[in-house]
Amino acid sequence: ILRGGVIFLFEQPLMDLKQYCISNSVNVLLAVVVQAEAILRTFHSIGPDQVFPRLSSFRLAGSSVSASLREQIRLRLTSHLFVEYGANECGGISISHGNEVFLDSFSVGMPLAGVDVQIVDNADQVLGADEVGQIRVRTATQIHGYWGDSGSSSKAFRNGWFYTGDKGAVSPQGYLRHFGRGDDVMIINGITVHPSELEECLKGMPEIVDAIVVRARVPGRENFPLAIVQLLEED
Repeated sequence: ILRGGVIFLFEQPLMDLKQYCISNSVNVLLAVVVQAEAILRTFHSIGPDQVFPRLSSFRLAGSSVSASLREQIRLRLTSHLFVEYGANECGGISISHGNEVFLDSFSVGMPLAGVDVQIVDNADQVLGADEVGQIRVRTATQIHGYWGDSGSSSKAFRNGWFYTGDKGAVSPQGYLRHFGRGDDVMIINGITVHPSELEECLKGMPEIVDAIVVRARVPGRENFPLAIVQLLEED
């Protein structure tokens, strides 16, 4: 924006997005996962690189981005995909781009400049590379509590750190990996299971468009994963 850029907020029918981007010379698209999936469905019959011919980058944020969605965007829209991770409480945290976006479907990239990221256990001990724990963040611009909610503030903001509530790990190379919300984790027969990993496997099946895994209550079982899937409609 400081260099003369313009932000467009698109509120028209999705089918009009292609012509809208061409008419206004839009070269960067910012979307959440559900919007990206809708774009792919809407323009499924248009050839690769023809939907948004001027596009220099497609930026996704707001939730985990599966390997299948990343690959569909690469094949049908653009290879210049950026996956961003952040929170309202602290702003941007990290961004993944280049080949790394497609090599690791859980990666959300390297922490941004000025952002400290740590993975800690339930006792706030810092974990090592590839160990899964809570993601906590520290930035100079983060807020320090929620207005009128001391209970939530004391849980999320401690000792200068903001606890995102997400599970993650840091690779030996320093890349942040995001495994979803921390309270979604299940222990099944002594094995820690992240719903995002199960969802990733399901979404990789050609007959499944989307999937979500939730915790179900079953007599005699403390945790039981239940998958809700959207099947591919036959023409």
